[in-house]
Amino acid sequence: MNGRISLILFIVFVCLLCFGAVYLFMQPALVRGFDLSKGGDIGSAIGGITSPITNLTAAILLFLTLRFQIQATTEQRRRNEHDLIFQMYAEFEKELDRFSTVRSVGPANGPKLEVRKLGLDGLNAFSQEFLSEVSEFPYGFKDYYETGKINILLLTFKMLLTRVKQSSLPLESRMYYLEKLRRVYKYSLAYPVSNLVKGIEAHPHIQDEYSQPVVNFWKDMTKEFRSKSE
Repeated sequence: MNGRISLILFIVFVCLLCFGAVYLFMQPALVRGFDLSKGGDIGSAIGGITSPITNLTAAILLFLTLRFQIQATTEQRRRNEHDLIFQMYAEFEKELDRFSTVRSVGPANGPKLEVRKLGLDGLNAFSQEFLSEVSEFPYGFKDYYETGKINILLLTFKMLLTRVKQSSLPLESRMYYLEKLRRVYKYSLAYPVSNLVKGIEAHPHIQDEYSQPVVNFWKDMTKEFRSKSE
């Protein structure tokens, strides 16, 4: 806003200067040699004097126009970066909320009741049951119904973190987003992922192409957030 007001005042000043120069040179001068009020070349004289002013003004206006355009482009790019990060974070939250796990609860020799847990509660519940039952599970990690959704969830979070780190946002904005993601990881993902990794690393028979991304994610996030959490 201050830049626009300064530009308007500058244009008004140049216009007044040009009209003032025309009016001044049309007045009788004290020295006859400088008296242009009665000469036939007054137009050429005024044009020769005001032409440098108008040319310089045009150059300054062009420079200011380009400067404002660059600023507007930069601001639009930043808004686009913010919008993209918000969209990616919203997608991560949707995937976390859509996560579900179903477990049978009841006595060993009696009727079972299927209990469905959703969102973060479901992720925590699955990781706890996985850690306690993995030693008796005869198949690989990919044979769990929930593993595909877990891999997608972790991949979305990792892509979001990479987008923030590589964005062209100011340092203050990037630090804000990184701190927010650190807290999301600490309070939402660290506990269930650590349970999964403990079970995977302790039982080689469960390890497969679906378990390795979980282990890699744990190592990457531990390295990424270790110094910030200490």
